[in-house]
Amino acid sequence: MDALSNIRIEIDDIDRELIRLLAQRQRLVEKARRLKPKGDKSAVRANDRVAQVIANRRKEALELGLSPDVAESVWRSMIQAFIALEEKVNKEH
Repeated sequence: MDALSNIRIEIDDIDRELIRLLAQRQRLVEKARRLKPKGDKSAVRANDRVAQVIANRRKEALELGLSPDVAESVWRSMIQAFIALEEKVNKEH
């Protein structure tokens, strides 16, 4: 059980680092939002950019031994969450 506890501690440490990095990513998304034309949903959703990001993350995942399907799932979810946040903020302003 001690080994499992140690692994869980390491996972928690990684999760804290991921949260820190996601907060940093959110700040950059917010900066980008301010540069996009107001009310332009296609600029927010940026389908070409999403496709490019997903392809790049799949390639990087494969190179690092992470399942490309896991990487794609995580990135699609993250991107969708940031798009939803961006659209919410746009409605409020």
